Parts: sequence; C-alpha cells; structure tokens
Amino acid sequence: MSKFPYKPRPPGSLKAAVSALVSACGGRAVAAEHLGLSQTQVQRYTDPAEPDIHMPLNRVMVLQRMAGVAPVTELMAAEMGGAVLWLPKGKPDALARDIAGVGETASRLFGDYGKALGDPRSPGRVDRREARRLMPIADEVMAAVAHLRADLYLRTEEEGDEQ
Repeated sequence: MSKFPYKPRPPGSLKAAVSALVSACGGRAVAAEHLGLSQTQVQRYTDPAEPDIHMPLNRVMVLQRMAGVAPVTELMAAEMGGAVLWLPKGKPDALARDIAGVGETASRLFGDYGKALGDPRSPGRVDRREARRLMPIADEVMAAVAHLRADLYLRTEEEGDEQ
C-alpha cells in the first residue's frame, strides 16, 4: 500500500484538499495513527470513488495543526470568496499595547498608497518598486487588524459577560 494517494483527485475538490493534508502529515499511516483510525478509513476520506465519505472537521483541525498547513481551510475560504491570512505568532496583548502605533502605521500606509496612485508617472497605479515597499507594511497592518478582529469575535462568544 502506498504511503501517499495515487488516484488523481479533481483539482480544487475537497478530496484533493484532504489528500494534500494527509500527505503533508507524512502519509496515511502517520495521519491514521495520529487520529486513532485505520489507514483504510483515512484513505476513504481522500478517495474520489467514495464521494459521500468526508473527514469530520474536528479531525481536519487535528491534522492541520499537526502539519502546520491548512489546505482544507484554504479551500473552504476560497469557496466563500475569501482567503486565509496567516497571522504571525506572538503575544496578542502586544496589539492592545500598541494599537495607536498600528493606527499610525495604517494611516501612513493609506497616505503613501494614495500618493502613489496620484503619481503622474503612473497615474491610477502603484509602480512595482512602491508596491514592494508598501506590501510588508500592508501585511503588518492586516495582521494587526485580523488579531483585533479575532479578539473581538472571541469576546462576543464569551459567556457571563453580558453588559
């Protein structure tokens, strides 16, 4: 029995995403052992000939944490017209301490972007050099806003804090 799936999976399908996840974990044997399942059951989750057999999300989450990649989550986000934004690991309280700094950075970013759009050398467009300069700043701001959004979401889900 092969360690990795050999049947072609339709690109962009849930079976392809689960297959990529199992491969990222080291193959069926490793994924099965980690989930406490048989290799056959893991294979069924990835097999396009088994269209009604799907890996439960709690198991997907276990494997995604183990592998450090999230092909199933990325597929689901893409299906909804979204994308996964990977957040840097760090202390969430750092955002709370420096929210004013994030605001200032965002303000400068928007100002620089607007200025670049108005540049007579490339009206209505940001040139490649400026885009390369602004992209890491935009990533930093997006990560901070995503951390903020996640924190707010978690706070809305807490019980016993109705005010």
